[in-house]
Amino acid sequence: ASARRAALVLAAIASRLIAAEAKDAVRTRDIPSVPKEGFVAPAAGERASPAAAQPCLCTFDVDRTLTGKQGDIGECPDNKVTQAVDTAYGGGRLTLSSVGQSFCGTFCSQCYVGIVTAGDASGFESEERALLVQRLHTCGHLVSTSWTGPSARGEARRNCSGASIDSPLVVGCADGTKHFAVARIAEWLKGELGVNIERSRTWHFDDRSNNIAEFGASGFNARQVSCKTRDMSVLGLCGATPSEISDALGVSQCPPEQGAQAIVPSAVRRVQPWGVWSRLYELWLLALPALAMLLIDTTSTAAAEARVSPLSSGVLQDVPLSC
Repeated sequence: ASARRAALVLAAIASRLIAAEAKDAVRTRDIPSVPKEGFVAPAAGERASPAAAQPCLCTFDVDRTLTGKQGDIGECPDNKVTQAVDTAYGGGRLTLSSVGQSFCGTFCSQCYVGIVTAGDASGFESEERALLVQRLHTCGHLVSTSWTGPSARGEARRNCSGASIDSPLVVGCADGTKHFAVARIAEWLKGELGVNIERSRTWHFDDRSNNIAEFGASGFNARQVSCKTRDMSVLGLCGATPSEISDALGVSQCPPEQGAQAIVPSAVRRVQPWGVWSRLYELWLLALPALAMLLIDTTSTAAAEARVSPLSSGVLQDVPLSC
């Protein structure tokens, strides 16, 4: 009976994930390689026209972009450890990267600015969120201090395709879906403020290569950061540096020797739904409770049977268990 219950639970979980995958695939499969606005991909590395000519938008990831590894100023001497709590990647004291401290000397200081992150920036009304707002407002044009997105009230990250966005501060966009949020921010700025920002005038900065790659077909610019300091290749270590906040056009990833791919032009990659491995990992996490229940039931049954032992007389008597 316990095995049947566990099997039913696993089947239900698998069905939910398959349905979610199909829904995500429908949302992304028809996205054209060149946006409907008629954007023509620039040559990789080509620089934008002066920021004063047209409005621009810079969005930043948080963890290992605006921040560095918590408390690590040995590997990252230019970072600044604060008294605030940062709950990402095991937690610790919030440590601001060079760009997290200030990007006033970069072209983004002349742009509208925002955040698009997979995490929740330590949760609703956290000190981390307040500090990030302060830093963005000091250097760039931040038009709202409200937080939006799936994790606005707490950790609830998901695919941000179709997410409701009403602020440039977006939390909870699952990795690989941040480009949807950037598009929503641009739409919100146009609808609320009448500010029309072209896709070629929009940049996203992020430490993870899988987030940058998905911008390839969007017409937006995207650049991977923390290239010289990596944490197990997948993550940034010290976070973004001012030299990485470049207005070069196209989609740029870290060089191969730094754990990612070299510069690739815009409109080369088609948007892909979450990968198979991400879904399998999610399935494993969701299946753990069911597997634990099966193990507990099986152990309990075996223990109960071990308490009694048939004797030659046919009489059952208790048999002490070993501890």
